[in-house]
Amino acid sequence: MESDEQREINGIQVAIEKGIVSHVKDITLDFEKGERGAGLIILGGSNC
Repeated sequence: MESDEQREINGIQVAIEKGIVSHVKDITLDFEKGERGAGLIILGGSNC
């Protein structure tokens, strides 16, 4: 959306809703592949 904060992180364009920027500043998105499949996981942050 136009009201989202736009950032480039590690060469990837990311849109973050302005109301949650302070809540997600310390998280990391990672990709994990295992026996149960593959997908994105959230690491870090105190309220995840």
